[in-house]
Amino acid sequence: MAERVMADGRHLARLALNPTFPADLAARLAGHEDPQVRLALSAGPELTEAQRVAIDWTVAPEDRLDVLKWVWRSREDKDVLRRCAHSAHTWLRRTAALCEELPED
Repeated sequence: MAERVMADGRHLARLALNPTFPADLAARLAGHEDPQVRLALSAGPELTEAQRVAIDWTVAPEDRLDVLKWVWRSREDKDVLRRCAHSAHTWLRRTAALCEELPED
């Protein structure tokens, strides 16, 4: 199904936000011309910090972003929240900051 959606070329940012989106397909979108697609891709749960940095994404201070669902669903997992809070990725940090369960450390 993901192959079909990619071939269609529409809704790619939404597809990239899906935490079950296959890594091999995601890698093909890393250099996509649409900055929203790259931003969505860069926020994937399976990426390392080095992989996130390798994707050209930008979040301006005035940009308003929805809560990352995979972070929100993991809010009981303090290790996930810590990793997101310490990430260089603005979207991960913003979402983690909304979680009352975020440890103080």
